[in-house]
Amino acid sequence: MEVYEPAARTSPETIKPCGQFADRGAGAAAAAQAWSEAGFSDELTSRGVDGRCFDLAAARALADLGVTPEQAALRTRQSR
Repeated sequence: MEVYEPAARTSPETIKPCGQFADRGAGAAAAAQAWSEAGFSDELTSRGVDGRCFDLAAARALADLGVTPEQAALRTRQSR
């Protein structure tokens, strides 16, 4: 039996607290729509922007590589 789950969705309220860093001047609704279309849920988008990853393409690439938002937010002293 196949189980169908609703598509991931990001709401504008998830984007609003980060302001122009997260919406890139397009507004929270447009940014939320873009994050939703990229397959990010409210929870994952929130973790991403909390980790200071405001670039949707970079967030998608990191997610595809299995890098969590928390891992991406880590700062290291090594240049590699």
